[in-house]
Amino acid sequence: MVLLPADGLPEFDLFRRWLLKVGKWAGLEFTAGDDMSASDFSAITEFIPMYAVSCGFTEAGQPSKAVPDAERSMRQFLTPTVMQALIRFPIWWAETRDNRMTLFLSRGIRSPA
Repeated sequence: MVLLPADGLPEFDLFRRWLLKVGKWAGLEFTAGDDMSASDFSAITEFIPMYAVSCGFTEAGQPSKAVPDAERSMRQFLTPTVMQALIRFPIWWAETRDNRMTLFLSRGIRSPA
């Protein structure tokens, strides 16, 4: 587990799709389009089946009043470059609360080199 400052980020949860339980789940959808670079397209298409992202939702899965702002901030943070890093160095779960980010890492120590 790693704790990081997350000033300016909305509260969100990012987790591996295999951690999802069967049932209704509300979250952000990402799409890859023809108008982007090949590397961005690749990052998004690899990211989609690996991770789920939720922000601005209540515990019951209903949108909170902050959804538009939270979603916009999350999309600005979760760029194809960040997606590529998460693909290369997978985590199990990340969440932000109270301007702090908690990363729950996969087993083992990974070097960025």
